[in-house]
Amino acid sequence: MSVPVIPYLDYDIVDLGSDIKKPDFPQLSESHRINEQQYYITEDTPLNKRNFMYQPCAANLMLDKLKYCGTDYFDKSSINLMDRSDKLAFSLDDHSVSVSENCGWRSVRSDVCMKEGKIYWEVEVKNVSDTSHIRCGISRREASTETPVGCDFYGYSIRDKGLQVIHEGRLHTVLKPHEMQAGDRIGFLLTLPSLQSQSEQAMDYSLKRIQELNNDDSRTNKRNKKFNKEFYKFLLRSCEPTNVVRDQIAIRYKNQLFYESTDYVKTTKPEYYDNRDDMQKFYELENSSFEVFVNGVSHGIAFEGLTPFLPPFSELQYNEKFYLHHWNKRNVTKGIEIRNKYVNNNRLGYYATLSSFQGGTASIITEAMELKFLPKDVDIKTLNDIYNEQIASDIVWDLIDEIDT
Repeated sequence: MSVPVIPYLDYDIVDLGSDIKKPDFPQLSESHRINEQQYYITEDTPLNKRNFMYQPCAANLMLDKLKYCGTDYFDKSSINLMDRSDKLAFSLDDHSVSVSENCGWRSVRSDVCMKEGKIYWEVEVKNVSDTSHIRCGISRREASTETPVGCDFYGYSIRDKGLQVIHEGRLHTVLKPHEMQAGDRIGFLLTLPSLQSQSEQAMDYSLKRIQELNNDDSRTNKRNKKFNKEFYKFLLRSCEPTNVVRDQIAIRYKNQLFYESTDYVKTTKPEYYDNRDDMQKFYELENSSFEVFVNGVSHGIAFEGLTPFLPPFSELQYNEKFYLHHWNKRNVTKGIEIRNKYVNNNRLGYYATLSSFQGGTASIITEAMELKFLPKDVDIKTLNDIYNEQIASDIVWDLIDEIDT
């Protein structure tokens, strides 16, 4: 499949000996100050919203067909400037984040997608009070950055007051209580099963859903519904959870280069889904947990059995009517590729997430040398380790896409 490619401009390439150019940092505007620290927001930069996501890209002379590759503003794992609320400001000194003192909850995700294994990071608390708050946790791609992490099905978090845990907006007290203060280091250890076992679970779930569709005769008298069921079964049979399919397209926005791609959407329960006990096992990742530490001391397991994220548990924004129409006429219409909404674009997983309320301020610590309380376990990786693996993975898939294009 050919990919639309925009032409190079003269200033896209530094020199013929350079295969990649670091993007210019976005234009900044002053937002507010917290404890003498200046915070900024970006101007003329597209943010991940309306079910589209963006990433800086750059000209790559080694890729004859793709012509571009992904890049980033920072040299190490940090917050993702594109994956935040436009009200969420950041510091240039320590990359801490905050909203102004008259602003409600807003969130930002890191630039690292955590998919398997044990990953540890810390959050340094900068400013909390009776009126200024933070929440720290993890979220999937479907979670909104205009709300606090943990307010829905797609995120897990802890409060600064008492370390109460939050998921789907429900508060529970399961950790040893603690009132966060400026200077605290809150450590997080996320444990996820291997991608192989997650893929097997996702495939089993697909087969179960197909079986449910085959056994559902309640709507066979409605022709359109019957065709819809057959279309869903086609999509589920075509789902390959660990096969990466990227639809990123290089665009030029305000004289800056970005990859634009469709993002994952929140899903409602399909009409054929029967909420029975035998289905619940599919909605938890076995041997997954989220442990919380305060200044190096474990305060317990905040969550276990996290929700799975590989397709079909996650689905892309999708023009269903368009592809259903061409699927119904697939023996007549030629040249139309039936794209699948159950696709892994290599950014499915959990992201370290911070939320700020009325001046609450914190930063994500990602590098081993800056982590104060990194557990001594050879199997544990830092966010920066995963960040480097993510870059290597992107390079591999760039080469694969270059060959397949």
